[in-house]
Amino acid sequence: MLEFLDTGAILSIGAFLQLASNLLRFWSPPFGLFATTFCMASLGMAFQDSHSNTFVSTVNGAHRWLGFIHAMYALGALVSPFVATPIASSMQSKWSIFYIFLVGLGVINIVGVVLAFRDSIRILPRSLSASGNDHARGRSVEALHGMVKILHLRVVWILSLFFFFMLGVGITAGGTSNFPATVLGLTNLWIGWVVVYLVDVRHGKLSEVGYTPAGLYGGIFLGRLLLAEPTHRFGERRMILLYGVIMLGLQLVFWLVPNIIASATALSLLGFFFGPLFPIVSFISRSAMDSRAQLIGTGCFRWHKVIS
Repeated sequence: MLEFLDTGAILSIGAFLQLASNLLRFWSPPFGLFATTFCMASLGMAFQDSHSNTFVSTVNGAHRWLGFIHAMYALGALVSPFVATPIASSMQSKWSIFYIFLVGLGVINIVGVVLAFRDSIRILPRSLSASGNDHARGRSVEALHGMVKILHLRVVWILSLFFFFMLGVGITAGGTSNFPATVLGLTNLWIGWVVVYLVDVRHGKLSEVGYTPAGLYGGIFLGRLLLAEPTHRFGERRMILLYGVIMLGLQLVFWLVPNIIASATALSLLGFFFGPLFPIVSFISRSAMDSRAQLIGTGCFRWHKVIS
């Protein structure tokens, strides 16, 4: 799409797809349509994620702004369960009303994008396309050729593998699993691996440990806001290694110390040092690739996230 549309147009399409997906959810549509909306939302997120990261990496103080926008992701992951859980528990037959909350965020998203990028919401003439070449081949062929060329870059695959393992750790810690809470005596609830571990191994009460993953996302949120500057000042590569060692130690505390409070604290601190990794590597990729390669590279990073 980079060959045909300017940045604002692509971001607007992404915002519209996310808004449309939530408009199709809140009224409890048939399951087939409901499932399809997640593909629509994911496509919109892919458009916005790759292009917004690339845009922000070009501005002054990019390391701070990348930390900020990725902190907003963690803030959403932190707030969302506190909105969804009361709705799901008090209105079980109308749980889809939760998506009205996301419709409101979608409206804010699309209005913000249109206002911020109104000058670049346009179809690119051939002379202004990303390749800038005026060959007989169509722009679609040019785009495909450029993508193949970028996928031959060694740095793209190295960073993709880094994200594969990094996001695998984060999603396993704070994401949801296919473990139904009915096994623990509850209904209409799916819980994360961390909660399963604290209930099954640490023998905690679900009512007390159910919100533990919120501590992880709270840590990620603070880490992305507070560690962006010291990480940039002392060197990104050096700090990534330091954070990795600290997280390994915190993971061992979580596993080996038979105390729920210690485990929850270790998880929150793990999130704090885990948080800046994604914006750090996004910033590093700016120096390793040009903006066009970074766009496609970010797509590869997200593909590895889906797999992890």
